[in-house]
Formats: sequence, C-alpha cells, structure tokens
Amino acid sequence: MTVRKGSVGAFLASVRDWQDPAGDPATRATAEADLRALLPGLHALGLFQVLTARDPALQHLIDGAA
Repeated sequence: MTVRKGSVGAFLASVRDWQDPAGDPATRATAEADLRALLPGLHALGLFQVLTARDPALQHLIDGAA
C-alpha cells in the first residue's frame, strides 16, 4: 500500500469539514468520501494503533475501514 505524503494533513482537513455543523451537506459528503479513501493507507501506516478519535462518530468511521 502506498501512502502519499500529506495524507495525515488531508485526513485532518477532511475531518474538520466533515464535523462542521455549519457545513453544507455536499461539503460534508465530499469530506466523508475523502476520509474513506484515506483510511486504508493510514491504517497501513499504523496511525490508529497509537491514536484514537475523541468523536465517537469519527472513531466508528475509522473502525469500519480497518
């Protein structure tokens, strides 16, 4: 699995868009699709073996991609 430089930063930016209660549905949907695309590579890096999300919905999304 190839993980591109900047994947963690892209993940964090997408999380902010996905969690923004004032964000429009299209932006949130795009952010969720981006998150789902990034998760396999971040799992391969082992990122979620050392970090967990405080937001239960985000952790559920992370766990679902494991």
